Amino acid sequence: MMKVILKKEVAGLGHSGEVKEVADGYARNFLVLRGLAELATPDRLERLQEQQKKVQKEFESLRKQWEKTIGELPDIHLVFKRKATRLGKLFAAVGADQIAMALAEKTTTKIDPAAIVLAKPVKSLGEHTIKIVFSPELQGEFKLTVLSE
Repeated sequence: MMKVILKKEVAGLGHSGEVKEVADGYARNFLVLRGLAELATPDRLERLQEQQKKVQKEFESLRKQWEKTIGELPDIHLVFKRKATRLGKLFAAVGADQIAMALAEKTTTKIDPAAIVLAKPVKSLGEHTIKIVFSPELQGEFKLTVLSE
């Protein structure tokens, strides 16, 4: 048996960055040959641990920013002006990417549009409650109003 560090996700084996113990032939003839893994030498294992520590620090920093942003959400009210029909339907919907950009300006935190939870794009005038989910335990809501131009 041989230990390898996965460079890419391998179905049925594991994810990138994981250390796995596999048969010698499978490691040499398949994983390493195709660039999916590298042999787990002490030097490479040490480098992997340093990378994981760095990623963990970056995540902790990001998490603090998210917590700060969640705390600011109750005071945030975004306003968009869009062209609309007489019945209040918008000609162009307000999407998650536009909301994320406007929210990032208000909070000074870069917001990933994937964190904005919309069942469907906002396509009507009025006030809407928008949910944002950074992680299962870090989520909040804020108000968004769409006015007619």
